[in-house]
Parts: sequence; structure tokens; C-alpha cells
Amino acid sequence: MPMTASYNSPAPWEIWWAFVEYEDQQGIGKKRPVLVIPGNDSPLIMVLKMTSHSPRENFKGEYQLIDYKSAGLKKPTVVRCSKIMSMDEKSFNDKIGILQPRDIMNITNILRDMY
Repeated sequence: MPMTASYNSPAPWEIWWAFVEYEDQQGIGKKRPVLVIPGNDSPLIMVLKMTSHSPRENFKGEYQLIDYKSAGLKKPTVVRCSKIMSMDEKSFNDKIGILQPRDIMNITNILRDMY
């Protein structure tokens, strides 16, 4: 039975483990959770960085997930909406889960206001 796209490639609002390069060191990075967001028709996948650090007061667009456990995450998580990145599909490792509707709505509103 063939696999559908949602099983083998990241889809919008899914959370995945991915290799993320450090901003100041090309080719060097670490495995971290990322949130896939709706993007353009590019072969690259649009994502937002995620962290377990608390939201930073001086940074616009830091959003603390409300339903992080339902999304498959083990600890409180912040989505850095100001950190949109494009990633190649081969950077993704394992699917963690999918964002819940109220977090999707809140992040959509933040992104709309920021961009």
C-alpha cells in the first residue's frame, strides 16, 4: 500500500525533529523541533524554530504553545515566529506531532501581524 505525503514529507502545522544550522556557523547545528508552516510552491519547506526557553520580552513574535502536550511535545515550548527558515526535506528526521487548532490560530495571527 503506498504511503501518503503526510507520512513521508512534512505538512503544514506538523512538528518535526530536524537538523537546524546555527545562524552564525554554516554547516554546524543541532537536532531540534521545528514547526512546518504553509509556504510557497518552492521545493523548500517553510518552518519556524521552536525552543524550550521562555519567551524573550524584547523579541517580537515569541509564542508559548498552549496545547504543547497534545502536539506531542514533552515540555513547554515557545515558537519563534520571527525565525522563519526554508529547509530541504532531507533535513527532517522524525515527526513529533501536530499543532492544535487554537495554537494554529494564534500563530497564524502573529504571522499575519508580523508580515
